[in-house]
Amino acid sequence: MSRVKIFVFAVLIAVLFAFSAYADDIKIGVLAKAGMTEEEFTASVASVWKWSVIDELHRTGDNQYYFYDSINSMILASRRNDIQEIELPRAVAEFVIAKNPEYTISCVLGTTEADFVFGFMNDDKGKAMQKKFDAVLADLKKNGTLDGLQREYIINSGQNELSPLDFSRFDGAETIKVAVTGDVPPIDYIAPDGQAMGFNVALLSEIGRALGVNIELVEVDAIARTPALTSGRVDTVFWYQFVNGVEEQHDIPEEVIISEPYYSWDTFVHIRKEAKE
Repeated sequence: MSRVKIFVFAVLIAVLFAFSAYADDIKIGVLAKAGMTEEEFTASVASVWKWSVIDELHRTGDNQYYFYDSINSMILASRRNDIQEIELPRAVAEFVIAKNPEYTISCVLGTTEADFVFGFMNDDKGKAMQKKFDAVLADLKKNGTLDGLQREYIINSGQNELSPLDFSRFDGAETIKVAVTGDVPPIDYIAPDGQAMGFNVALLSEIGRALGVNIELVEVDAIARTPALTSGRVDTVFWYQFVNGVEEQHDIPEEVIISEPYYSWDTFVHIRKEAKE
């Protein structure tokens, strides 16, 4: 074999090796999971997800997941190239892309139904609150209000600018403290100025009005939801649970009871920065 052929062959091997190494180690950012390590999450995802591949890099296998406290921290990590992709529910991904047009959907994951729910402590107060929330949610589903809120704050969120909402105030009424994280916009969203808004806030406004109670929003990190609830700092928390898939309860502890689901999604995706030409 001539020296030129040997050189070309060596270059091809090096390129293939480099591509294979990258393809076998896609670094993916996800929101931190209480009570689960990154290694455990990576293993559980690898054993369950079935995806329809859009990006060729996903054909070969060993994706690695890394935990972050917020979507903003994942965006920053992506821009530093610490991770190649971010895993999000599709509705959330579309909102993020609308605000960050340099990102695009690169991989659509297999159908895995997830429900958004409220979480309460499993005590007398929590059980009573759960029943009240479930009754209001049933009414909002029946009269079409819930569908209208989903259209305005989720389906059309990329086209509309979200704005703060004023809660009805009831003198002498009970105050219910609700934790918000801002980690699943436009469902649970906190604007850059610190104002909570979006679908959950609009829904809480309706619940507060129906129950005749005052709603107080308390901002907490996603990873601190459980301590905020179990310590009594808040009365209820937004959670989502997987009906099938990686985690049955998505880090919802045993001492927490949940409401009936009020919003569901069935598709998760990966987003990544588009390559510059």
